[in-house]
Amino acid sequence: MLVATDITTQILIEIRDQIIATRTDLTAELQAVKTELHDTKTELKAEIGKTNERLDGTNQRLESLEGKVDVLNEKVDAIGRYAKNTSRRHEKAIDELRERVAKLEARRKN
Repeated sequence: MLVATDITTQILIEIRDQIIATRTDLTAELQAVKTELHDTKTELKAEIGKTNERLDGTNQRLESLEGKVDVLNEKVDAIGRYAKNTSRRHEKAIDELRERVAKLEARRKN
């Protein structure tokens, strides 16, 4: 019976050693994954920081453009009003000339 007990003990020792080796390997792999995750997180934070800086610059340029577009709209409106007023003045002058021509033609007929 000692032989069977020795074999059982030997098998249990091997199982224990394999469990310890597996735990050691898994611990090392887990630590490697944690390190890689930390490095990736650090890289992502840096990239997010750069992206936020670029976004801030873009927002500033956009705000500047918004102001310029507002000024441009005001100028376009003013040009439109000027063109409309000029057109009305010319229409009045043309109407007056038509009246004068009509009067002259009427005199010539008489």
